[in-house]
Amino acid sequence: MPENNDYYRHEYHALLEQIPSAVFVIDPAQNKLVDVNSAASDMLGYARSDLLSSISPFDIHPHEVDDFIEFTRHVEQKGEFKTEDLSCMTADGRVVPVRVNAVVTKDPMGRKLIRAIVVDVAREAAFRQALNDEIRLQYGTDEKIGNSRAWQGVLEKIQLVAPTNSLVLIRGETGTG
Repeated sequence: MPENNDYYRHEYHALLEQIPSAVFVIDPAQNKLVDVNSAASDMLGYARSDLLSSISPFDIHPHEVDDFIEFTRHVEQKGEFKTEDLSCMTADGRVVPVRVNAVVTKDPMGRKLIRAIVVDVAREAAFRQALNDEIRLQYGTDEKIGNSRAWQGVLEKIQLVAPTNSLVLIRGETGTG
């Protein structure tokens, strides 16, 4: 059985490193980071070893400690997934707006941990803008062309989803545009 544990531990860390967003595992009882991935180190500008040994979540959110405490307390006590817009302070003092997606989990000893995926909102917005610019360059228009009843139905559904942060895939027959 120990061989299986080593295998799954290795796979967990390999997966953690492949995730492009910052991942933090927090022990809320000790206010301590117990695991982070390279994307977290890169985003904050701290070495992984520093994040795990001497940097606390409060050091990352010094300007909104109360909001961070309320957020983690909610996740820990309710045991449910929660998303919150916060910001992080980097090692060089920059403030980075982020979206934190967190859920409570337990380690093998039954200790509650919070696993959080943190996305740099400014970077995400820049990516979306670049994608929109590329689409405009490639196709030369923002207008959707067509007047069929089916297409009008698609446009109505797009209008319903447009104000949200959801990503949507629209599929159709080959050649329909």
